[in-house]
Amino acid sequence: MGKHVPDEILQLAAEICAFYSEAQHGDKVPVDYTLKKYVKKPPKSKFGSVIYTDFKTVFVTPNAHKNLEI
Repeated sequence: MGKHVPDEILQLAAEICAFYSEAQHGDKVPVDYTLKKYVKKPPKSKFGSVIYTDFKTVFVTPNAHKNLEI
């Protein structure tokens, strides 16, 4: 905890997330990111539903980066 994530890693992760989202065919897709401590599940909400605060947004072109698969 408390470690800085390099901008290149955030960009790469955002591109992969955008690729596997409904916006896969978009040009510049907004991807929000935040620290885990700012993600909360509202009481009695559906499974997988969360709210988050203190986030930043990066705009990326979706890319699966298949060359990174292990």
